[in-house]
Amino acid sequence: MLTIDEYYARWIERRKPPTVAPATYRDYKNHHATYIKPTIGSLPIAELGRDHLEDLRVHLRAKGLAEKTIKNVLGGSLRALVRDAMDDGALSEDPYKIFRWSKIKFEGADPHREEERDRILEHLAKAEFRSGRGSGAYRLRHHYDYLAAVHTLYYSGMRPSELAALRVRDVDLVQGVLFVRGSRVLRQDGPSTKTESAVRRVGIDEKTIKILKPLVPLRSDPTAYLFHAPEGSPIDQDKLNRVFCDAQRVLEIRVHGLYATKDTFCSIYLSNGGRIEWLSQQTGVAEGTLRKHYASYLRRRDDDSTELAKLAAKSAYRGVKTGSKKG
Repeated sequence: MLTIDEYYARWIERRKPPTVAPATYRDYKNHHATYIKPTIGSLPIAELGRDHLEDLRVHLRAKGLAEKTIKNVLGGSLRALVRDAMDDGALSEDPYKIFRWSKIKFEGADPHREEERDRILEHLAKAEFRSGRGSGAYRLRHHYDYLAAVHTLYYSGMRPSELAALRVRDVDLVQGVLFVRGSRVLRQDGPSTKTESAVRRVGIDEKTIKILKPLVPLRSDPTAYLFHAPEGSPIDQDKLNRVFCDAQRVLEIRVHGLYATKDTFCSIYLSNGGRIEWLSQQTGVAEGTLRKHYASYLRRRDDDSTELAKLAAKSAYRGVKTGSKKG
């Protein structure tokens, strides 16, 4: 009988990009090789049932994996394989039909403070990076693109994968607009942005316009990537994330990933009374999702003062005495 491992070998050949995003393809391969193959790879795929999924979950928990990772393995990679196996007739019953998912704790946004953001940008403006790999000689030099990329993330709310895909033609410094048309992950352009609404115009302020201006005249080809690595290749999201994390370690700031730039932009904007409707258009994130992630930043001190004043007035109307203490 056809085993899960044997079916996977045929299945993964049909999942190569651009059929799926490069990051998704990477996860399919990593999850199967690391977690699925060693545990249930030899099981006939026609016999796969809910009990096998439960056993796999117990095994992954015993290895110390986070619940989110376990859900990505079971609900992402393995479930995609199961779905296609059912379509192919290799599996008749859906093992996920009565499978119950564990609730994952929602941790919310994790932004930097404005002071931390400014320190990181100041550090990147002075930092030196090694370049010259493959030429036989290395040298240290400043790399402006890293500073410009992180600044743009902090001041626009873009996703790192969207920034990596920007080309010269996507920049309008006169109007102060960036055009987000796609994403770039694992050094490959993805088939699209994360969601349909993510294809959008992103406004940038005067400070960001000045930061980006030196990059545009140097790239005469409108199809050229806007941001580059020290070696001259298009900027790599994973390398940029390492540069970003290294800067935080040097500055003794608690380390956040690149997505903290988006959290920082959204939290600062909303804390200063920004409109969630505009933020949704700017970031390509649904208003409901923004409310869920940034609910605490929607409350301002002025709002608290106004609402608490209403409560105090209502209490006074009911005859409640405040500010007195009996001896």
